[in-house]
Amino acid sequence: MTENTIAGRLRAMRIASGVSSYRIGQLGGLTRGHVGIIETGHAENPRVDTIRRICVVLGCTTDYLAFGDGRAPSKTAIRAAVKAAEWCPAPGTVGP
Repeated sequence: MTENTIAGRLRAMRIASGVSSYRIGQLGGLTRGHVGIIETGHAENPRVDTIRRICVVLGCTTDYLAFGDGRAPSKTAIRAAVKAAEWCPAPGTVGP
């Protein structure tokens, strides 16, 4: 899988984040396993709201994750975004 797809970009950023796809989903208020399904390429056209939630957690733009436009965030920026999401999780989700 390459960074030429949503799945590839998501996987690269998730690995850089140092957390599981399940945890990214938790922080973004997504159902169990949803991020993993997108990351493996089984959800070819995820909803815009889902993309936005993942982007908030990983600190990237929706244009980057959805289309590969722009620059990927640095590993440091991704980890900082995840830390911020852990302190201010999406409504109805699990915090630290």
